[in-house]
Amino acid sequence: MKKLLISVLALFFSASLSYAQGPVNLCFTTNGTNCVPAIQASNSVNINTASSGTIQLIPLVAGKRIYITALDIISAGTTTFTFVYGTGTNCGTGTAFLAGPYTLVANAGISKASGLGPVLFVPAGNALCFVNNNAIGVGGSLSYAQF
Repeated sequence: MKKLLISVLALFFSASLSYAQGPVNLCFTTNGTNCVPAIQASNSVNINTASSGTIQLIPLVAGKRIYITALDIISAGTTTFTFVYGTGTNCGTGTAFLAGPYTLVANAGISKASGLGPVLFVPAGNALCFVNNNAIGVGGSLSYAQF
């Protein structure tokens, strides 16, 4: 009986070791063979404003890009918003438009992507800011990676 138990345990451990998997690499392909690494969100930020103007969502890190991989935004009323990037307080220096304007109506919003693969990216060394054009409540979230 003892030999049988040892044999079963040996079989179990050898089988489980032979089926061990390595790390899974997520990638996109263009021709079925090239693997371009997928960018997956590693951070998220809350969007919550009821005033008009510009707010910084993601601060700049010198030499690093911001890859936006998903966003969900909803509004309490009619407004338009844009994403801009730049340096300085609330992207006030070197400001450039990234996306928008997007128009929202009450209790309606937009949703883009799933957090895997970039939807938008901010050039290296810039912060990402959100511009709400009206004093209307806007909320949501944005997922991103920065490297």
